[in-house]
Amino acid sequence: MLNSLGDLRNVLVHGEGNDIIAIPSEAAVSTLIAIVEKYASPTPLYNMINHKVVRTQSDRSLADALILMRKHDYTKIPVYNGHTYIGLLSGNIVARWMANHIEESGEIKESLKDVTLETLLTLYEKTDTVVFIPKDMDIYDFIRLSRKQKSKLSLYIMTQTGDRNEKPLGIITAYDYPRLLHELEL
Repeated sequence: MLNSLGDLRNVLVHGEGNDIIAIPSEAAVSTLIAIVEKYASPTPLYNMINHKVVRTQSDRSLADALILMRKHDYTKIPVYNGHTYIGLLSGNIVARWMANHIEESGEIKESLKDVTLETLLTLYEKTDTVVFIPKDMDIYDFIRLSRKQKSKLSLYIMTQTGDRNEKPLGIITAYDYPRLLHELEL
């Protein structure tokens, strides 16, 4: 329907003379009104995202983190030192660490319980970027922001003001994009 409305707009704007050449239907007018209302009063992003942020602390062991990842079926978990964000633990970091610590026999050189996440995050990948966003961001601002990201973004973490060291209020991953885009539909 949007393509038809665009065609109608072009005819109305670019038509010649003062003659009425088309009268929009009630359905077309209703659709246009819905579009204007949806854009004028966007849904707060906070109302659309997962508020259950699974995170861990930097002094926890790799074994603890893997159990947490398995329990929640996540491949990436934010890591904090108290309230200070220090990095993103990803399955790729774990694989890189294991590749560097495996014996020819297949045994791991070090116990997973003895490896802290702080140590593991020295293998942090520059491609695992995290963007912190404020609670008052709306869906349209989020879409604009996500289009500007040049690197492969791992996730967005929402805090009260967008400061990385505030309590996380929500999280957005690539898995959430289809649902968020669906919210933009009429």
